[in-house]
Amino acid sequence: MKVSKLLIISLLLFALVFALVFSSSGFASQEYPSKLIEVIIPFSAGGGTDINVRAINRELTEILGVPIVVRNMPGADAMLGIGALSIAKPDGYTIAAFNLKAAIMAQIVQKPDFDLREFTPIGSYAKESQVLAAKGDFPYDYGEMFDLSQSGEIKLSIGNTGGITIIITNTLKEQGLMWDNSIEYPSGSELVAALVRGEIDLIITPTATASTGIADGFLKGLAVLTDERHPGFPDIPSHTEFGYPSIETLGSELRCLFAPPGLPAEKQEILESALQEALQKDRLIEWSEKSGNLFVFKSTEEIREQTNAAFKFTEQFDLEEIFGE
Repeated sequence: MKVSKLLIISLLLFALVFALVFSSSGFASQEYPSKLIEVIIPFSAGGGTDINVRAINRELTEILGVPIVVRNMPGADAMLGIGALSIAKPDGYTIAAFNLKAAIMAQIVQKPDFDLREFTPIGSYAKESQVLAAKGDFPYDYGEMFDLSQSGEIKLSIGNTGGITIIITNTLKEQGLMWDNSIEYPSGSELVAALVRGEIDLIITPTATASTGIADGFLKGLAVLTDERHPGFPDIPSHTEFGYPSIETLGSELRCLFAPPGLPAEKQEILESALQEALQKDRLIEWSEKSGNLFVFKSTEEIREQTNAAFKFTEQFDLEEIFGE
């Protein structure tokens, strides 16, 4: 009888130890994700990143089986929201969406207490083109606008959202678009609103932000600032079609998902696979074609390479002088 009691106690203790060990290690990773995942968007609602991510989140929710919710944290050229990601627990339940080159430029200028090269890439979900747009009733085409601004027959004010769009604004002036006033706005949605109100004549913004306005006719896309036309906007000419030098490296951008530094590899792989699967869903592809948002998946390793290349790319600019720091 004593032996039986001892055996029972031993078995119970063994079972308890077994449960504790495997619930805190190997088998726990199989349960990921098991609760809500938050996506930090370091921009205001209604901008290009916000529009894209909300569309993708519908598919990710179905694939991962948990709610995916957005938290908008605009400010400091995306550094506020990215800073929140940098201190988030690397457990796979907090990720962020931002534009790679623009974020890198902001980091170089602002010198925050984190380095984007240490973050965990999940993958890209879109390749974006910048577009120069005006109100729907703007009477000139791209080439005419350049010529008339140089002769002084028209005066132009141009809006941007800081970061890389300031560099594009200055580059266009070097190439002959003689604007008189440049104004920075905190988000793409506010930039479009300012244009519609008549505060400015032109805006530089991603095609995703301008897509609805162009489709509805209250915005006029004058040119995409890349070497080729955008597949979603085949009627809008490219910058180089008018004979101007290429600004492709400035006019195109990758939109990416990142997790905090130190995300375990198995969770990164689950998120990367889910993102790739989401972008292949018929419903999302149909939305992409209708809205003009071009979805492009690049893997974790490709984004690491792109991040390093983008840091090297920015070395050609004196960013502190450009941004007045």
